Amino acid sequence: MSRLPFRLAALILLFSWFQPPGSAGASTQRGSTALGPPEVVYRLSQFVQWPNPSSQRPEFHICLIGDDPDYIHWTALMARRELAGRNIVVRHVNDRAQIRGCEVAVVGRSLQSRARSILTAISNQPVLTVGAFPGFASLGGIVELTQSEPRRIMTLNPVSARRAGLVLCDGILSVASISRFERMD
Repeated sequence: MSRLPFRLAALILLFSWFQPPGSAGASTQRGSTALGPPEVVYRLSQFVQWPNPSSQRPEFHICLIGDDPDYIHWTALMARRELAGRNIVVRHVNDRAQIRGCEVAVVGRSLQSRARSILTAISNQPVLTVGAFPGFASLGGIVELTQSEPRRIMTLNPVSARRAGLVLCDGILSVASISRFERMD
């Protein structure tokens, strides 16, 4: 069976997330997408497969690492949402050990200088790591959100995804830049 319909649907969904800077409804936050990082992370998570689905908890944990001002709206925006039949729980974490209970870890700009050590600590865990600052994917992060390149909304590091045991669906791979870095000692 052809995967073309799936890829086409994924492309439409992914490109619908963003509006060009300055367009009606576009965010004015530095580097933010039109819908904002919470919505992007929510939609992006729908294109990722985590290992051991039978052992999952009833909640889907999105962890926010750091004290970024952009985090203030995450909990309200994710309230009453589900992902794969699981209620989304947003947690603020400051300790690397707390990240291990998360499906998604968003590394804030405030921790850019410590991102490498955070990513190394959880590199073999089934955690989708997301950052919205330059170089995140080359440090070993899985998803680096960006609007710097036209029509490329993120940079992916498939080596880090494989190491974490995550499967990135084809739809994501077709609209992202792929990191050539195979970092993670």
